[in-house]
Amino acid sequence: MVVLGIALGVAMYIATQATARSMLASFDEIVNRISGQADMMVVADGGVSSALTAELSTIVGVAHAAPALEVTTQFASTGEPLLVLGVDFLGDTHFLPYAVADGDKGIFADPLVFVNDPSALLISRSLARRHKLHRGSSFDLVTAEGVKSFSVHGILEDEGALTSFGGQVAVGFLDAVQVSFARGFTVDRIDIAIDKGADRADVRYRVQQVVGGERRVETPERIGARLRDLTEPLAGGLFLSGIVSLWVGIFLIYNAVGIAVAQRRKEVGLLRSLGVTQFMVTTLFCAEAVMLALPGVALGLVMARELAEYSTQRTLESISRIYVAIVPAKPEITVDLVLQAVFAGVFIAVAAAFIPARRAANLDPAEALRASAKLAPSAPIHYRRMLLMGIGLMVIAWIPGSSPSRAGGAIATLLQVAGSAMSAPGIVMGLRRILLKPAERLLGIPARLALDYVARTLGRSSVNVLALMVAVAMSVSVGGWLSSFERSLRSWFEQVTAADLTITAGSPLVDKRHVAFSASVLDKLADLPGTRLQPVRLLEQSFRDKRFQLVASDTAAFLKNANERGKPWQVLEGRTPIEPDELADAPMIVLSENAAHRLGLRAGDSMPLATPNGFQTFGVRAVVVDYTSELGAGFIDRSHYEAYWNDPMVDAVNVYVAERARVPEVAASIRELLGDHAVFVTTTVDLRERFIGLVREAFAYSETVEIITLLIALMGVIGTMMAAVLDRVGEIGVLRAIGTRRSQVVLAIVVEAAFLGLCATTAGVLSGAVQCVLFLRTTLFANTGWHLSFAFPYESTARITILVILTAALAGMFPGIRAARRDIKDALGYE
Repeated sequence: MVVLGIALGVAMYIATQATARSMLASFDEIVNRISGQADMMVVADGGVSSALTAELSTIVGVAHAAPALEVTTQFASTGEPLLVLGVDFLGDTHFLPYAVADGDKGIFADPLVFVNDPSALLISRSLARRHKLHRGSSFDLVTAEGVKSFSVHGILEDEGALTSFGGQVAVGFLDAVQVSFARGFTVDRIDIAIDKGADRADVRYRVQQVVGGERRVETPERIGARLRDLTEPLAGGLFLSGIVSLWVGIFLIYNAVGIAVAQRRKEVGLLRSLGVTQFMVTTLFCAEAVMLALPGVALGLVMARELAEYSTQRTLESISRIYVAIVPAKPEITVDLVLQAVFAGVFIAVAAAFIPARRAANLDPAEALRASAKLAPSAPIHYRRMLLMGIGLMVIAWIPGSSPSRAGGAIATLLQVAGSAMSAPGIVMGLRRILLKPAERLLGIPARLALDYVARTLGRSSVNVLALMVAVAMSVSVGGWLSSFERSLRSWFEQVTAADLTITAGSPLVDKRHVAFSASVLDKLADLPGTRLQPVRLLEQSFRDKRFQLVASDTAAFLKNANERGKPWQVLEGRTPIEPDELADAPMIVLSENAAHRLGLRAGDSMPLATPNGFQTFGVRAVVVDYTSELGAGFIDRSHYEAYWNDPMVDAVNVYVAERARVPEVAASIRELLGDHAVFVTTTVDLRERFIGLVREAFAYSETVEIITLLIALMGVIGTMMAAVLDRVGEIGVLRAIGTRRSQVVLAIVVEAAFLGLCATTAGVLSGAVQCVLFLRTTLFANTGWHLSFAFPYESTARITILVILTAALAGMFPGIRAARRDIKDALGYE
């Protein structure tokens, strides 16, 4: 059990570390792809005009400048993602995403035909191999104008930018990519390489002077830092999960070494009487723990590979849909991770073994030689005093918990966990007092013996309760966050989602997998009877160097239908109601609560936004409840967006049906009209459930962490029960000699184990609920600005409670059967 427990803990730790590294490697891949040979780049919200390239090329210190466009789309037949790089082959080719040897034109069947063929693409060799493509092959992609066929004009070697995105990369002529994906004359950025020896700061200043304040001059490193900041909470959660698994493993080793000490007290007494020092005895037991840890580490490394691949797939799948489109890098178990595993396994073995080992070393040799094979008596635990101290720490935790910050959240959680740990013995004794008489009436003397023994060995029982408590608290805390967010999200959807249908391409949600389509879609739907359309465009925008989600839509259509259907915005600040034409008549913006918090704005403030046509000031009309984005959202009318951002693209179209009974009929008509666009026509209810499902998927890996942590803790229950049996072999022999049935002996052990599980769930549920409340008030609000009311996770709490108590009872079954089967004479002579 010790070997397996260490293996599971090490496997979880290594897997979480490998997953976090895979995530960072994917981000580094993006940075390397974007930077290539660029020293800096010009970017802007809504894109940069490619015409600016010529002017940048003339700046002193600029050696090369070239536009760059990256579009994420997907194969129409399989839905697999594909990264399409738009390259200006007729301009400066210094930044080509692939290497070309001198005079090598072999990748092109005909260069002139390639730049004049809007459907021609160059693809990576790995992509060609995966899809069995060759020069002249064709395949269908989802584009802004619907599903289009593209041809393979050449195959590129897998190197440089072509190795990113899992090799799912194609290269096209810039103008052709702009047309296919309705990007007009804009690109994502303009890459710049400076002259050798030029001062980077000076060149950057000159470039910024030319491009103006509405565009930004950034370095590739800053993009990577932004991605890391965005996913920092997830990386922290992964690291914490691995640490928790190792921490729970400490309790398992503690129990195992405690049993070893009990079995060999006379041997220890003999060694001490022959002159063996206390240090040597301590070293002996710690060394045995290390010898158990080493095969555990080896087994853990074997298990870690499969677990790392699973965790990477689940975790980065969510990231690729919510934060940034990536193809996860394969997790690797590197040499330094192996060394970390060895150190972690040895460290927890020595740390857990040290206390029982020192207890063995401190035994008086004469007493040890006379003693029975019982666990060494532990010092009495002042559980009332510890309970008061624990409650005090939990009360103090609310002081930093009142501050909405990451630091305050971390301190509050640490104090709360420490308080819960100190309260565990008091909870055990309190529950024992409450349940003693009912259990005795229901189950008889075996229940009384079981609960009495828990009180006699309160220290060991509390240690085991702590291990299980950690697993339960983790489950309840995560479940509380999910149920709180889900309840708020459902309430928000019910309140503001007035549309009957939503049209998207590539994905039913507007996530990183969807493909924006051109405004021509609106023309095809214009004559659809009995409907009103609300086109929506989403764009990440900067304000005061902070990012938020800009949402441009037909606000008149939304507000009119929302008011008619009794689902207006829930206004927190600003005059109510918001009239349908207000946002269209003047440049005004409505901010979500978390956006207003993050950006430091209130209703009535002015908000200058950078656009391709210069800065445009929007008045903050109101602050509303909204969960569109964890970055915060700002809502403006589409007419202003088209005027200032020059962007006719559409991410989604909300459809309002006059006669709701006709919704299925209208959905069928839309699918027929847009059949060549690979569209999703989703009802509001389905949209809500899909979005909630996406949130659940982001936390799916936590279930694996719960199960493994719980399994390690339950092994500790088995160890505790085995120690309990060993501690009272003589007592059990006496009971059997006076007529106690074997079934009663088994029942006593099982009741004891189940009681420990009950104590753990009681403490864990209370601890997890408080942890979740603190998280919602501090860390979550600091990261997102969302105010979420705590919703108790009844379903997950019931599941984990039943699971822990039942499995704890089953964990006591094996030691109980062993105790009951022992020969009575041997048991009486064990003393």
